[in-house]
Amino acid sequence: MPMFERSLLIGGPNVVSLYQRMAQTPSGRAWALAFYEQARPRYDPNTQQHVDRILGVQGSALAAAA
Repeated sequence: MPMFERSLLIGGPNVVSLYQRMAQTPSGRAWALAFYEQARPRYDPNTQQHVDRILGVQGSALAAAA
């Protein structure tokens, strides 16, 4: 998991597809939501918007919780 988490923190072209895959199961979505709270500030605004939609969150709510 450390390598996977590191790749999500770094970002890149595959981040959105990784979140899409995780969101397909309840446990994957739960983990993705928890991790995304810390990773979101590192992503560019376009990636943030995509992942927000995938996970069904509003960016402002995550920013306020951080």
